[in-house]
Amino acid sequence: MDKVECKYCKKLIGGKSKNGAKHFWQYNEIFVQYNIFMRRMKGQAFLTPKVVQGKQELGAGTYDEKYARGELVKENIMHEYLLSIVDHLGFRRYSSALQLVFQVPTRNTIKKEIMKIYENERAISLKLLDSLDGRVAITLDM
Repeated sequence: MDKVECKYCKKLIGGKSKNGAKHFWQYNEIFVQYNIFMRRMKGQAFLTPKVVQGKQELGAGTYDEKYARGELVKENIMHEYLLSIVDHLGFRRYSSALQLVFQVPTRNTIKKEIMKIYENERAISLKLLDSLDGRVAITLDM
């Protein structure tokens, strides 16, 4: 059986010469349209109430859990909050009031995300220091 693998999604499509090439073009068009749609959505779609010129209407929005979690981690770093803030009942209630589908991560998950950011920033800093021609002296006053 002759099959051709899609270079984007790795799906096997019938590739016999008697089938022609039209199904390849149709599949490619569908796949490209789907990817454009998904890039625009970037997460789960939901309806939000909004007021436009005094009238209440429903609008469409998207929710990206990875982005929301990343912003929570950055907020903890920026304001030096304790990792245990995510265990507080008030914080959990507030988070669910903002977005019902947001799952507040555990403190261990927040810690792992902070360490990933630290390692990434450390690697960038070390690469920058390595690229300098001169010497660098770093002092800390604690």
